[in-house]
Amino acid sequence: MSFIIHNSQVASLVAAWFAKHARDLPWRARRTPYRVWLAEVMLQQTQVAVVKGYFARFVAAYPTVADLARASQDDVLALWAGLGFYSRGRNLHKAARMVVERFGGQFPRDVKDLMKLPGVGSYTAGAVAAFAYKEPAAVVDGNVARVLSRLLADGSCPTTPRGKRRFESVSLALAQHAHRPSAVQEGLIELGALVCKPRQPLCHACPLRRCCLAYAQGRVDQFPVAAPATKRTILPVACALVHTTKSLWLERRDGRGPFCHPECRGSDAKDPPTFSKPLESVVKNVTSEGLASGCHPRAGGDPDQMVGVEENNHSAQFRSSGLDSRLHGNDKKKRNLLTVNEHFEKIFNEAEANPGSPQSTAARARTLCGVGSAVVFNHALSRPFGGAGLFGGLYEPPSCQVPAGSTAEQVVRAVLAHRGIPVSRQTPLGPPVIVRRLLSHRELVLHGFPVRLEQEDPPGAHWVDRGRLERIGLSHAVRQLLRHGLPGHVCLERD
Repeated sequence: MSFIIHNSQVASLVAAWFAKHARDLPWRARRTPYRVWLAEVMLQQTQVAVVKGYFARFVAAYPTVADLARASQDDVLALWAGLGFYSRGRNLHKAARMVVERFGGQFPRDVKDLMKLPGVGSYTAGAVAAFAYKEPAAVVDGNVARVLSRLLADGSCPTTPRGKRRFESVSLALAQHAHRPSAVQEGLIELGALVCKPRQPLCHACPLRRCCLAYAQGRVDQFPVAAPATKRTILPVACALVHTTKSLWLERRDGRGPFCHPECRGSDAKDPPTFSKPLESVVKNVTSEGLASGCHPRAGGDPDQMVGVEENNHSAQFRSSGLDSRLHGNDKKKRNLLTVNEHFEKIFNEAEANPGSPQSTAARARTLCGVGSAVVFNHALSRPFGGAGLFGGLYEPPSCQVPAGSTAEQVVRAVLAHRGIPVSRQTPLGPPVIVRRLLSHRELVLHGFPVRLEQEDPPGAHWVDRGRLERIGLSHAVRQLLRHGLPGHVCLERD
């Protein structure tokens, strides 16, 4: 059996079907560029049922793009909390400001101009152009790619650049041959969501079955061609749930990765420990004496060449101990983690034996762990594991990825020492609460250890009153960790 597929015929069939079967969704009630853009950003890799509530809350809080641009990022992320993929929330706020500052408060009509906005790719730009401005633009998401690949029995993989270009060209051709381009583009999305499903498609109810090549060949289940499966990586993270009767220790992350870069204030030694470049990882096989932190690869250089965070009075201790030369020598094989642990044990013992050394546990821990000093360690354990932007701008407990060979409790003790939190090395920690969260090709496993303090020590802006938890940005995983790790102490109503 042979087919000649006419763009105009397909466009007419899809538009007619959409007119009868379109779902009543809140963002379709009034198709302004702002509402279309907001909905499409939220719908990226998120189910429609979940987005409905968030969309309603956002348009109530920020009716226009100007209202959103005036808001603080903290307020935006607090409202976004639980929706996932938090770089979308940050880019949403940045894009709103760009629309106001660069485009005079009006979303541009041209797809190329729309793609200049942070977080706006070809799909979202095409959706705004097609649905809000009624322009004939290519709009291809997973639903549309599935419909078109089956319609044409096309073996292109939609997730590859070649496959993406292929289906975008087909989508654009259909729009250009339609009387109402927006009805065709949105109809294809609806068709993929309701009828042409990934599994068990309802071909008997499809308006395109008479011209569908995959259906005629009995190969519907073979399209679209899937990309090679990616093995999921397990990311264990140790979290210190430090709290008093009234507050919790939470740190706001910048955009460089989760559980890696809390923001800081102040650098004076009399202030609470600074976190300008804090604990990214800990030395493998951490012991109670051997703790290390605070190092980064030299920007733009060899990742094996590690440098300290900043110079201060403690740097001389590390240089005089031989640690700096041992780790920065030409022979990289000598930069082994056991040597690092031996040196830290030596430094700690010397600090305890020296009458002139800091007397408090917190101060010794800061010296030992290299807050603001030239401490260095294996670069493989210091990389932010979440990728640029993941969880940035949200609040989390003091945390660190658990390297191979170490236990979550060892890492938590290193985290506590790095922050200068006065918890003795002999103080037993309670059993951890474990929360698992799937992140596309990774599984985040949080090990939360409750740490109860009588007072906020050290004091600082990182202490958050329990009553404010619903008003700050917390990821779903962290909300679950706090809810189950501190039962009776934390009340979080919304996931």
